[in-house]
This record gives sequence, C-alpha cells and structure tokens, in this order.
Amino acid sequence: MNTFTELTPEYTFDVKDFFEKDVPYKLTIIKTGKAVRMRAVGPEKAMFFDLNNEKWPEITEGPIGLRQMHGRWSMYKDFKVSVPE
Repeated sequence: MNTFTELTPEYTFDVKDFFEKDVPYKLTIIKTGKAVRMRAVGPEKAMFFDLNNEKWPEITEGPIGLRQMHGRWSMYKDFKVSVPE
C-alpha cells in the first residue's frame, strides 16, 4: 500500500502564480490506471496538472482523503466521487 504522497507534478509554471487567496476554484481530479490528472478552474483562468504515478501500483479501491498543506486554509463543498460504468 502506498502510504506516501510522492507523485511527481508536471506543469509548466510555478503554481504560486496560479492560485490566489480568497478566490474560489473548482477542482476536478481524474484517476485512471496510473494517470492522475487535475483541472483547476478559477473565475479568470484554468490550469491542468498531470501527476506521475509510475513508482506505485495502481489504486483500484480504498478510502479517499483530502490532504492540505500545513498553514493553509481551505473550504470544501459539493465533494462528489463517481466511478465510470
């Protein structure tokens, strides 16, 4: 079981330039096989993230958790999980 958060992010610029304080963002996360992709959409911009899961086995079941960085504050709402049929 993977107990670490060691996915290598692949994006073209520093995310500090993307996320702004007190601005709501809609996040969509899609995990298929070993690919983990995230889309973040704000009121004026959107960004796609690809995370490399080549070091770990595929995850096909288990709990889903949200991990937040220490010192950050976020509000979550309308959290949904779906499985393709």
